[in-house]
Amino acid sequence: MGRHSHDRDDSRTVVRPFTGLANDEEEEWLSKMDADGWRLAGRGWAWYVFTRRPVGEGSAERPIYRMDFWPQSSAHDIDDYIAIARDAGWEHVVAYSGWHYFRQRNGASEFPEVLSDRESQVAKYRRVLRAAAVLWIPASIIMLINLSRLNRTAATGLVRTIYVAGWWGSAAVLVLMGCQMIRMWVQLRRLEKRYQKL
Repeated sequence: MGRHSHDRDDSRTVVRPFTGLANDEEEEWLSKMDADGWRLAGRGWAWYVFTRRPVGEGSAERPIYRMDFWPQSSAHDIDDYIAIARDAGWEHVVAYSGWHYFRQRNGASEFPEVLSDRESQVAKYRRVLRAAAVLWIPASIIMLINLSRLNRTAATGLVRTIYVAGWWGSAAVLVLMGCQMIRMWVQLRRLEKRYQKL
């Protein structure tokens, strides 16, 4: 289960943060939740909303979830993209912040090659890395501007303490985000090299 959960009879909200690098772990966890009778119904920043599977609706095989990242695509592109998965027997469950979650329906084939082949996997990590950089670079610039203003501000005492604490908090978040981006870049390079050898 997640770190925190809030249950009702027919729904459950679970807080469980994952990074953009933990796709396999997140997919496995969602598949296990579904196998335990809880189907993904919604997604937030670090929480998931599940609904209880209807009584009598079981599956002989364990449910399978897949994720993909398609930010800022046109409605037409998204419709075509979802249709490819649907034609292969995959249900589009939810979209959140550019991430799309799919669940395998009974009798579904493998996740469509156009969405899961080698080139698509590399392209997915490139899209994630690009989206993270779009957020990280401006935020870093703003933080540095605020640092330069810190010594010029006339604020003292509590106001200055709050300002400094806020700056250090922002710096910590940006450093963690930068570390994740570096890890993602390293993983991307490994994928590219592995696929070049095949």
